[in-house]
Amino acid sequence: MAGYTKNEISGDEVSIDLDGMYYGAQLGVNYALNNNLSLEAGYRYMKSNADYDLVDGTESYKLELDYISNWFVGVNYKF
Repeated sequence: MAGYTKNEISGDEVSIDLDGMYYGAQLGVNYALNNNLSLEAGYRYMKSNADYDLVDGTESYKLELDYISNWFVGVNYKF
């Protein structure tokens, strides 16, 4: 998987700007319970060069997002 993210959030005194590329891989299992229902579980790892710019009142912060990893579980239903 690969992608690009661009997000801007502005409030009364806080402004957040996220900008950057990401790429990664996902590994998991999908177990069919019947023709319409299955269970899914796995792990996702994404490398990123995204930067956060956070402005809070009069101060400014720059945060770098190096990687994202997560475990996931789900239920899938086919119509």
